[in-house]
Amino acid sequence: MAFEGEVEGNLKALLREDQSVSDILDSANPVAVYIFNDESKEWENIEMEGTIFVHKRFDIMHRPTFGFTIMNQESLDNWSQTLYPGLEFLEYSPFLVTRNTKSMGFGLKFENMVDCRRMGYLLNE
Repeated sequence: MAFEGEVEGNLKALLREDQSVSDILDSANPVAVYIFNDESKEWENIEMEGTIFVHKRFDIMHRPTFGFTIMNQESLDNWSQTLYPGLEFLEYSPFLVTRNTKSMGFGLKFENMVDCRRMGYLLNE
């Protein structure tokens, strides 16, 4: 569990990315993002690695929504994803792989299996 000052600092960093974030629900570090290449049928590392923050936010109609952001340690570009109905996370430790109604999308690779399971459960709620 993060210390209160650390949570406040992380929330401030997320707010610089997305001003509608209201709460951090959980986090894990490190996580790397992989994209499925339909042509080669292989997973490709896209040089996106850092801490994942699962968060609550409010959309423009002030309705609560949920998502996650990976604060990239490789560059200034971060990865954000809104969680929406139909987006499913399948656990293939150490990966969580997304699947929607169309195809496989991206994978999140965790170094810690406990983090992988915990995040899979939370992201599928």
